Amino acid sequence: MKNIATVFAKEFRSYFNTPIAYIFLIVFLALSGWFFTSTLFLVGQTSIQGFLGIAPLLFLFFIPAITMRTIAEEEKSGTMEILMTLPTKEWEIICGKYLASLALVMVAVGATLMYPISVSLLGNLEWGEVISSYLALFFLGASFCSIGMFTSALTGSQIVAFILGFLLCFVFFILGKILPFVPTPLVSLVEYLSVDYHFEALSRGVIDSRNVIYYASFLGFFLLLAYYRLAKSKVRGVSVSMMATVLAIIIVVNYLSYSLFARVDLTEGRIYSLSEGSVRLVSELKDPVIVKAYITKDLPFPYNAHSKYVTDLLGEYRARAKGNLRFTLVNPSDDETRLEARRAGIIPLTFSEIRADKYEVREGFMGLLLIHGDKRDVIPAIEDMSGLEYEITRRIRRVTAVELNKIVFSEGHGELDLTGGDLYRRLTEDYRVESVNLAEADIPEDAASLLIVAPRDKLNEEALRRIDEFLGRGGTAAFFIDKVDIDMESFAGRKVETGLDTLIEHYGFRIGDGLVFDRQNQTVALETRRGFFTMRNFVPYPLFPLVTEFNRQNPVVKDLESIVLPYVSPVEGGDPIAYSSKESWVSSDLFNLSPLQDFKVEAGSQRGPFSVATVKTGTFPRLFGENEGETGRLVIVGTSRFVDPRFAYGSNYAFFLNVLDWLTQEESLISIRSKGIGLRPLRPLSDIARRVVRWLNILLPPVAMFALGVVRWRQRRRRTYAI
Repeated sequence: MKNIATVFAKEFRSYFNTPIAYIFLIVFLALSGWFFTSTLFLVGQTSIQGFLGIAPLLFLFFIPAITMRTIAEEEKSGTMEILMTLPTKEWEIICGKYLASLALVMVAVGATLMYPISVSLLGNLEWGEVISSYLALFFLGASFCSIGMFTSALTGSQIVAFILGFLLCFVFFILGKILPFVPTPLVSLVEYLSVDYHFEALSRGVIDSRNVIYYASFLGFFLLLAYYRLAKSKVRGVSVSMMATVLAIIIVVNYLSYSLFARVDLTEGRIYSLSEGSVRLVSELKDPVIVKAYITKDLPFPYNAHSKYVTDLLGEYRARAKGNLRFTLVNPSDDETRLEARRAGIIPLTFSEIRADKYEVREGFMGLLLIHGDKRDVIPAIEDMSGLEYEITRRIRRVTAVELNKIVFSEGHGELDLTGGDLYRRLTEDYRVESVNLAEADIPEDAASLLIVAPRDKLNEEALRRIDEFLGRGGTAAFFIDKVDIDMESFAGRKVETGLDTLIEHYGFRIGDGLVFDRQNQTVALETRRGFFTMRNFVPYPLFPLVTEFNRQNPVVKDLESIVLPYVSPVEGGDPIAYSSKESWVSSDLFNLSPLQDFKVEAGSQRGPFSVATVKTGTFPRLFGENEGETGRLVIVGTSRFVDPRFAYGSNYAFFLNVLDWLTQEESLISIRSKGIGLRPLRPLSDIARRVVRWLNILLPPVAMFALGVVRWRQRRRRTYAI
């Protein structure tokens, strides 16, 4: 170890005794900062993907340039022979020089830590993803350095070593980019050999032993090649057999790693691991649930990666179910199994692949059949992995439930019609859905919850009485109320009288008459005609507040990142669960609400944050009749448009479904549904502040390295004069 440390110290100092290290660091950091900031404010999210997307490509050019001199320069100058006569073994020379080049790369990577730090000051950054991303950068840099060491040991020419190193790194990098053109039987192998595939897998926030083993095998193999090349005169007789043995061991270890592996999910909310709701549900199963996965073998890219994720996820379900979930894998490879899959409700996927130098269209299956007693449910086709756990868990709950909960929508007062849309279809899968005109009929006795969504006409006293009676006997309800109706052609608003104010205020709530304006908002698309052309512009719209402040103690919003609440009014009372930002204000001026308006804070306006959604659990004092003392639940949101298909956002639907699950006390699905949903927006900044942040990230790291180089140069000059 002492010899390795000596070689490392000498090599690392030599980098900084010449312009090589400073040129590399300055150019690398300048390019990284430029690409990082070029998309930061364009996307408007707290992410370092702008840097992570370009880092492998920069490594591809810079690391071979760093490592090309490690062995080649020693060979060319003849100092290698002197080094070999010292009491230093070949493997110690390789390790010392390798660690020195890797340390220089890590200095460059460490200087980029300014990027996540600056982003974290502008919003809620996912630090688990950042940690795993930097670990991925370490492994990628270590792998490319090992290739550089090997190619430097092959030749005495630094230029040749650079070209060979670049080509080898490029081959392993580009493998992950050409998967759509790879023959299907080879896709899995080519994907596994790609360093880019493992880099992306690690940088998403999950440390998987399979990726770590791959990188360890990769860099170990090339370092061993470099060692044999350097010590060829001593180990010539055994090098081929030894390398074949080592390669066989690497293949076996990597193959076994796919069956025996461990994962650490660093993401906030563990979005890539089974949530507590899923674990609780399957661990409490009383009778076996059978899951038959119909997955065609040798699917093309990217379905091959999806199939691995599906089988891994089902394996985790099985491990948590204490023997009450059985998972079988069926490969529909012949007519009989394909017919079985179709009869089960699995829909074939069609994709094209290259065969015999031409594109051919194939069919493949990737779907799940769940069986519990005489009940069956099916996921016909799996194409989106982001919500797969939620889909599996809710279907397990559905096939094991004795009876689904009933929810009732009020109708007959101009309420928002949700029938026919995707949201309504989802509701009918998980609930028994019924509509009732409260002015004419009672709420069914077996109703679990009542939903009043955007009434435009006034509810009469009889309707209010029925609502009051339902909540008084322990019912649950959600009121999504628009106090202002907006004409989407003229953008003029008019106040809506729902008749619910008396009832709501009796329960201790109040919905304000004005609308919330917020500098933290969602952009909207506007189309304008210019001659024969239609122009589409995206403009910020303060009347579409982007809500990111939540009461994390409440399960409805605990795992949400953001929701968009168009034309929302402030809500007072109860336990607030969602707030507008500090840059919000309320206005009652409803004359012109066009997105093209230059909205300004009115003099004397109250500034935010404002509560825009609130809940209450407990007994509700009866407005009509005597209290019955039953505990109920009530949710009030100052707008209904977050579920209007015209303003649909994925996180809004999650919020709506979370409300339903909370009202019906089916809270196990809430944390699963919210995993990975929502945005992590940057805080609003002025144009000047944005420019400052951008140029600081572009200039500060390379300028700091340049200053370090000048200081070190002056110190070395002083030492030279002193001698």
